[in-house]
Amino acid sequence: MGVEVCVEISEAFDAIGSSFFQAMALIKDQGLLLAIDDFGMECSNFNRLSSYPWDFCKVDLNAVWASDNLDWLIEVRDYCNANGIGLILEKLECLQLLSGLLKPLNSASVQGFALSKPFILQRNSFAERTATQLKAQ
Repeated sequence: MGVEVCVEISEAFDAIGSSFFQAMALIKDQGLLLAIDDFGMECSNFNRLSSYPWDFCKVDLNAVWASDNLDWLIEVRDYCNANGIGLILEKLECLQLLSGLLKPLNSASVQGFALSKPFILQRNSFAERTATQLKAQ
């Protein structure tokens, strides 16, 4: 069982043109997945999303709450669905939002305190948990 590692490209990463594509190629050449992080903030915008074949798009819910119009969010959802890009809603602090305002995005994955507080993964705990899961099968 392999582990996939995903590198999140920060919204503050402002490289453009060939320097952007060189940086992305360097990461992909290592077999890593790529996510555009904090979509809706700074450099993480639709132009960047549509200029590269990302594995994931992580939408910053703070950008959603700050918007008067959510048409951009539906456009991002549709673009990601059409292009095989995993959509992740990050900074979700209340699960009830999934059946309310965020219901049109119910196919998206979620990340945030509503699911778990951050914790430090203990050494070997991933391997031990995986071994336990395999034994249970």
